[in-house]
Amino acid sequence: QDLQQNMEKAAESLEFERAAVLRDRMRSVQRVAEEQRIKVDANPISDMDVIALAHGENETWVEVFFIRHNKLIGRDHFFMEGTQDDTPGLVLGQFIKQFYQSASAIPPRILLQHPLEEEELIREWLQDLRGGAVRLVLPQRGQHKKLIDMVAANATQGLAHHRVKWLDNVNVIQAAMAELQEELSLPTDLRRMECYDISHIQGTNTVGSMVVFEDGKPKPSQYRRFKVKSVEGVDDYESIREVLRRRFKRMAGVRAKQQANGGEAQQADDSWGVFPDLVLIDGGKGQLSAALEVFLELGLDNVPLASLAKENEWLYVPHTPEPIVLSRTSQALYLVQRIRDEAHRFAITYHRNLRSKSSLRSPLDLVTGIGPKRKRMLIRRFGSVNGIKQASVDEIASVPGITRSLAMLLKRSL
Repeated sequence: QDLQQNMEKAAESLEFERAAVLRDRMRSVQRVAEEQRIKVDANPISDMDVIALAHGENETWVEVFFIRHNKLIGRDHFFMEGTQDDTPGLVLGQFIKQFYQSASAIPPRILLQHPLEEEELIREWLQDLRGGAVRLVLPQRGQHKKLIDMVAANATQGLAHHRVKWLDNVNVIQAAMAELQEELSLPTDLRRMECYDISHIQGTNTVGSMVVFEDGKPKPSQYRRFKVKSVEGVDDYESIREVLRRRFKRMAGVRAKQQANGGEAQQADDSWGVFPDLVLIDGGKGQLSAALEVFLELGLDNVPLASLAKENEWLYVPHTPEPIVLSRTSQALYLVQRIRDEAHRFAITYHRNLRSKSSLRSPLDLVTGIGPKRKRMLIRRFGSVNGIKQASVDEIASVPGITRSLAMLLKRSL
């Protein structure tokens, strides 16, 4: 408790280095206490993961504890932005799909803080990955509930520390924006920056992302996703052209409506009509040229434009053959890297969501006459798709809402 109070006092007085030291010391004490507590109190607990989150205004902190043979062997945390419109259950579901897709091991039991959307499909998917049963448990009492509460408390603390860290960056961010404005010779302050990224894997499900930073900070409510429609295969240049056309044609349409309404903004469209102070493209000279073509085509040659090449972190601007090379210690470089990385993360997340939707499709979804309600009834009765496969026609037909003819169709389809 004394460590907590000292850390908060240090943060309030802007002694952030001291606050960070106190924070790390406090976490070490907490980690030892948690390990001892689990070892002493958790006799009935075996192998499991425990997942909880803290939901902020625009972001979420997810905390995971790994318990093996009744002992806490490790923990991890993940920070997710742009979750302001998502329920805790939806965020947990998205996290589980991403986390366990590449996990080295999946335990037989996962304790969760909130019920999942698509819980049955996610459980089936986990069981297929593990090759065995997986229980998704929402503890209400006892040792498991204490574990969830402990992990949730750590998540809340993690989110609070993340926000304290941002306070330390306010002056640095302002200096970074001023430096970037000077380096790019921009006429106006960088109030609004938009960054665009393209993502695909082996040419499938090409998507684009647009992230918005206002006053140097993310504005997740104005992030936008684009599913590229006009491009087949891998063509980053044409993909960036399509995304920018769609975004800035939308801006022109919204502004035309606003003028027709006497200059009044329509709230639903308001963010689309905002003119950026800088458009940043993830890529090199080729991506920059593709973007410039679109702006010239739309008569928007006054849009400040730059691209950031990942291989050497050089900035390129139109009509200038030589790159702008910022110092590796430059705060302006750090700012554009952060924006670029956020656009990349947002695009990758969207791409994974599209792929996970297809991978989470159950064979039951392909059977005519089996909707969500009947699917739930079947899974509840037989436990999994494999259980349905092993059941007889008569057993399937005994499920409420399943006729004998539908049961026969189901057996043939599976």
